[in-house]
Amino acid sequence: MRNSRVGKIIALILIIVGAVLIEPNLHFNQTQPAKIIVDLIENSFLGLSLIFIGGIHLLNNFFLSLQSNFGKKKCFTCQKKTEDILIREGDKHTPYCRNHLLHEFSKSFLQFPHKMVVFHPEQDRKYCGTMYPYYPISEFEAFYFRKEDRQIMEERLREIQGKCSKCKNSASVSYYRKGVLQWDSSGPVMRSVNIPGEFLCTKCTLDRIEPDLRANKNPFADNGLFVPYKGEGVFVNTYL
Repeated sequence: MRNSRVGKIIALILIIVGAVLIEPNLHFNQTQPAKIIVDLIENSFLGLSLIFIGGIHLLNNFFLSLQSNFGKKKCFTCQKKTEDILIREGDKHTPYCRNHLLHEFSKSFLQFPHKMVVFHPEQDRKYCGTMYPYYPISEFEAFYFRKEDRQIMEERLREIQGKCSKCKNSASVSYYRKGVLQWDSSGPVMRSVNIPGEFLCTKCTLDRIEPDLRANKNPFADNGLFVPYKGEGVFVNTYL
């Protein structure tokens, strides 16, 4: 930010100096047009060059500023510019900076009372970096998942029971580490997941996924970061 301001000041100085160099040459003798042209060419070249360089620098700063702010909104909490979006109830979009995005996500995730299957975020997978969606089992057909995908995920949800394998609180999540889920050209092949995941509570699950969500080099733009909604479901990256 400071370098940008210094650059603008230097550009303005170049323009002002250039104008000062040119200005005396504008008071010419109108009876000698040939001499006017010679004076402008010989004596104003440096001034015009400085104005040109300063103007180009200012235009460059202007377009860089437009590019860096394109698509950005203000964080709902702190007003910091951001591209990250939190999705509530499947379609309610709220912009947050990364810190407040994960704060709000964590609150909703920890308070969610229903069972979930959670596949570890795969933000580095092509087309998946800008979202981490949640799909309620009741809406699988609406997202064009196959019937077999729903049946297998329902089976994995029914298996969740007992204590968290880490802290001994009640388990409510079947967690799958990164690399377990198979993919094809259409996206994740959930019907291929024929073994139970690791049974965890929401707190221990969050401890697993939050660091990678925070480190995501892409903004959670397009479809954003979802909070769980409408009962039991699945957190999984997709091409949708």
